[in-house]
Parts: sequence; C-alpha cells; structure tokens
Amino acid sequence: VVGDGVVGDGVVGDGVVPDDWAKVAAKADGLISAGEVDCKTSAKLCDSGVALPYIKVYGFGLDEKDDIMAIERFKGDQAARALQEASDSLPDATLKLNAMTTDHAMSASAQEGRLLLILLSNKSEPPTMLKSLALAMEDQVAVGFYPNPDPQTMQRFQVPRLPMFVSMFASEAMPGDEDLPPGTPPGAMQIGIKPYDPLMFGRPTFESVFAFSFNMVAQLFPENADAMLSGEVGTRLRNAQGGAAGDEGGAGASGGSGSAGAGKKAGAPKAVVEISAANWEEVCPPSSSTLCAIGFLSGGEESPTFEDELAVVKASAAAHTSDPYVFAWVDGSCLLGFGEAFDVQPMGLPTMVAYSPKKQRFAGFVGVFGIESVNDLLNGVLSGRVKTKPVYQAPVVDDVDCKAVAAERAAAGEGGGDVAVEEEEDMGDFMAEILAEEKAAKKALEEEMKREAEEKKAQEKADKEAAKAAAKEAEGGKKKKSKKKKKKKKKSEL
Repeated sequence: VVGDGVVGDGVVGDGVVPDDWAKVAAKADGLISAGEVDCKTSAKLCDSGVALPYIKVYGFGLDEKDDIMAIERFKGDQAARALQEASDSLPDATLKLNAMTTDHAMSASAQEGRLLLILLSNKSEPPTMLKSLALAMEDQVAVGFYPNPDPQTMQRFQVPRLPMFVSMFASEAMPGDEDLPPGTPPGAMQIGIKPYDPLMFGRPTFESVFAFSFNMVAQLFPENADAMLSGEVGTRLRNAQGGAAGDEGGAGASGGSGSAGAGKKAGAPKAVVEISAANWEEVCPPSSSTLCAIGFLSGGEESPTFEDELAVVKASAAAHTSDPYVFAWVDGSCLLGFGEAFDVQPMGLPTMVAYSPKKQRFAGFVGVFGIESVNDLLNGVLSGRVKTKPVYQAPVVDDVDCKAVAAERAAAGEGGGDVAVEEEEDMGDFMAEILAEEKAAKKALEEEMKREAEEKKAQEKADKEAAKAAAKEAEGGKKKKSKKKKKKKKKSEL
C-alpha cells in the first residue's frame, strides 16, 4: 500500500506480461498506483505455486498485515478487471448534486471555508479520478458530481460541453460592481463560477485538476493553500515532479506560444519559497538551466498586501507545473540591491521577474500585478515572444533582517503620517497631470490620423473618378472614329 492508496502489483517472472497490462497500468490515476514485481529477483514478494503472471489488488486502506483473504488476485490477462476492483475499493466521498442541492452545497462549503469543485458529466456515476480527488482534498475542497445536467444548468455554469470541471465560491459584493443586480447591498454574498481551463492546465487528469483546485484555493483561501501543498498527495506529487526537474530536457523545456500547460500533462503544484542570502544559490543555482520566477513583493509578512500578492505568485506556480520554472518571492522594499540587478525599483512593486541563471538574462514585468498578466510574462519568455536582456550586475542577496528593517520604518513613520499623505497627494496630482497630457496627446494623434485617412480616402475617390472619366472619353473617341471609317467605305463602293 502506498500511503492510504491502492496498489495493483503486476507480478512477472517466468510468465510473459500481457500486452494490455501497460495500457491498463497507465490508466491508474489519483490514489491508484500500479507497479511490477520481477519474481526472479524478488522471490519473497511472489506467491509460490501460482502460475505467472498474475495481478494482486490491495484495496483502499488495506495494509500488508490485514487478512490475506482480502487481497484479490487476478490472472495476468485480467488487468482491466483488476483496475476496476481497485477503483471500486475507493470510498465515494463526492457530493451528489442536482438543481435542488447545488446552492445548498455551495452555502455549506462557504461556511466551512472550502472551495466547491464540481464535475458535470453525462455519466450516472462519478469516475475514479473524482473519488480520488474528493479523498485527497477533503479538508480544503468539497468535491461534487452533477450527472446529466440540463441545458439551463450548463448555461449557468458556462459549460459548452461535457464532461467539464467548474469551481464555485462565495464572494462579497463590492461597491461599484456593475455586474450586481440593482439594489444589492455592499457585503452581500455572491456566487462566483470558474470553469476549468484546459489551455492553461492541459487535459483533465488527477494532477492537473488538483493543480486547478490549488490555484483557486491559493486565491480564495490562502490560509489553506500551504496545508494543501504540504499534505500527503501534494507532497507526493511535488516529489514526483522534483525527480524529473533535474532533467535538462524535461517536460515543458521547449515552451510554446500558448498558455502554460497547453497540450501537456500538468504536474504537482510547486512550492514558493522566500529568497534569502542563505538559500539564494540553492533556490536558483548559477549553472542551472531552470528558469527562476521571482516575485518582488511590496513588503514582508507584516505588509497588509502580502497575502494577496503572494497568492498571485502561488497561483502562477500552480499554472506552470509542467514548465521549467522555480518560483520564489522576496521583500522588494527591503532587498533593494538585489532588485536593482533586475531593474526593479521600489515604485514598481509588486512585480515579477523571469531569470535564467545559466545565461544571466532576465525579463521584467510591466503592467498591473495579477495572475493573468504574470502568466503572460512567463509564457512569453518560454515561447520567445518576450525578449530578455542581460543583468547589469550579478544578483547578490544581502544578509539583512527584513523584519527588523520593517519595524524600524514603522517606528520612524509614526510621526510623519501627515507628510507622507501630503507627498502622496502631490504625487497623485503630478501623475494626474501626466495622464491628462498623455490623454490629450493621444486624442490629438487620433484626430490627425483620422483626418489623414479621410484626406487619403477623398483623394483616392477623386483619382478613381478622374480615371473613369478619362476611360469614358477615350472610349467615345474610338467609336466616333470607327463610324467615319465605315462611311468612307460606303462612298467608294458607289
């Protein structure tokens, strides 16, 4: 038994492994694992007097000390039946949903502080993968199964086809939100829906749907994200990916022009570590071909925006599980020298940098710091769409106690609040003037371009009419000349 999961052992030795074993074993997903035993080298693991090959199934929660009669045995050519037996042993912890129960499940999940993940399907029973997800994420995500939804339900969930995963979550109504029904008071709970995006996460598998769920949890319930990542399944998936990360030509190394994970099987969510002087070369080794995605945040853990900014970095890490990125964050307001190596200035925080330690090149981020824009930067670097430039100096992380620095700043700023507000207002007025000038210049340019286009169009029309008149005049002259010639010919005949 691997953890609390299920193991199907294809025992091999003197017998020939059937061709369908590899195909069936590849379908083992989620909490079901498949393995092979060579009875020539591991005879103690094999049953004596039993014809080879054969398959043994250890049901969910069954360890080696339990009753041996509970272990199912199948012939070597019964791999499909063995896999079904393993699937049937998984407890079904999914919520059975329909038009009457979905909103209640959403309310219950919101009260419990959990995300609601729903699979809408044209099948009548939940698949093995969904049962595995429900068991693996039960503390952070409620997993529901909605069989045979009607067209109205599919429209509500923004689902064009089946099967499809969607997440549901509760959010507070914000003042000025144009999408709210008239009369909705601020703070009222609204239901949000986010469909699974295959362009970002790839074909739905246990790993990719787990990554999608982690992405949503990191945004909505950041306090639960670490527990989900460090749980048994999160650790197992992260370790599995870590073993492949050392291969220089591993999955995702070539990149692509689409979103992260397009056409690739998503891996486990990646850990996001804080960079310090002690671990910098370990997180981002100078000779490594792996790219480093570094989030420069506005402050450390004491910052009021820390959780929201870190959630963006974690969500981007979850969206790039199959790409050659290592994700980390740093207090950009503290490690100023480190930021200068990447052209990061305090006024530009928070921001993201994609850095290649082996090539000593990086790409900076321009725009509003958010999941979509950060992913666009990281995808652009992989595809070559976003150009990189060399670092001006080797990035060095100073050995500074950033928490102590933040405390000193807070103490020094206690009597200077009015000055800070005044400076902020002056800066706001200055920025307003700049924006107004840019807006006026843009409008003038647009009007000039419009005038030039109209003049060009009028000139083209005049040229066309002149050419048409000239052609008509030339055609009229030819006809008159032809008539004169015909008349002369008649006189000569007479």
